[in-house]
Amino acid sequence: MHSLISKYHATAQAVLWLTLFLSQAAIAQSGGRSMFGQMQGEIDPVTMSMGGFAPVWGPLGLGSAISNPALLEECSQHRWFTGWSKRPAGLQQGGFAMVLPLKRFPEWHAAIGTQFTGTGSMPSTDPFGMETGQTQAGEGVLQASLGHRFSPRLNWGVQTRVVSSYLGSYSAWGAGLDMALRYTDTAQRLGVCLLLHDASIILKDYVYTSAASRFPPVRLNLMLTNELMHLPLRWSLGMQHLQNWNLRYDDPNDPYKTDNLLLGQDSVTKSSRWADLGREAFLHLVFNAELRLSKAIRLRGGYNALQRAEWAFPERSGSSGFTFGIGLFTRRFSVDFGTGAQTLAGRQSSVAFSWNFSPVKP
Repeated sequence: MHSLISKYHATAQAVLWLTLFLSQAAIAQSGGRSMFGQMQGEIDPVTMSMGGFAPVWGPLGLGSAISNPALLEECSQHRWFTGWSKRPAGLQQGGFAMVLPLKRFPEWHAAIGTQFTGTGSMPSTDPFGMETGQTQAGEGVLQASLGHRFSPRLNWGVQTRVVSSYLGSYSAWGAGLDMALRYTDTAQRLGVCLLLHDASIILKDYVYTSAASRFPPVRLNLMLTNELMHLPLRWSLGMQHLQNWNLRYDDPNDPYKTDNLLLGQDSVTKSSRWADLGREAFLHLVFNAELRLSKAIRLRGGYNALQRAEWAFPERSGSSGFTFGIGLFTRRFSVDFGTGAQTLAGRQSSVAFSWNFSPVKP
């Protein structure tokens, strides 16, 4: 028994230390938030409708494991997934995933899948803005996920992927992985997950004169999910981009700047340290909830503070940062829909179908 406990603790420590090491390695890096920008959109309507982060406790569709490999065991009931997403500026995104049977290893879960996105035909212009014809752009991903429950309350997951991208005659290749360590407490209906996104390497860039390989910044997120005991409500609270605490930018020329406090009768402005700290912490906040109207119907909503800060215009903030969705969930299949506004650029909407016509007995 002692050796078994030591084994569990060693595995948990190894995953945690690797996660922290990769996140610290990206603090000094600069660049975008993911390796290839077209794949930033969520193809899973559950994740999409809940502020970009699926709950980390309770039943989910297989699509949620695409963004969090530690959720594979929650999705094993529905072994196939297909989804489609319509994004602003004419971008279309689709994908497919399936669970691999591992009957001899009940503590392990595996899945493979693919994603693709494209712009369709769009005008091609020269450096002076003159149209010279038509071109296309798109990206594709092949991915494999593996999860393991090594303790009654602890499990981990890892997802590896190969990504290709093209823009007209230019192309790029890369590889990457996501990692997650999750703690669950069935008695308290509670789950906590530490998630590392986009530990990636660019193998071939668009421009041949650039470096042969690059390491884009990673993202480190923490999510907590709890289901209420006497109400059919599941809620989650999370902190995103923990690898970079300073997300706020103060523009001295911003006419809508209101982060100074007026003190005294002399109308002297002074920045409050605690107010700045609170505003910075708020930008990392993600909140979502799911209301179960019946055994089959679920309503979802989410709020992502950083997305609202980035997408909303002061003159016309609209519903930027807020996401909504609905799901139909049974033992054999689930149908989900999610949508969220992206300021004046338009709205992203996702729909997906997960199924298993020979469901595993509970």
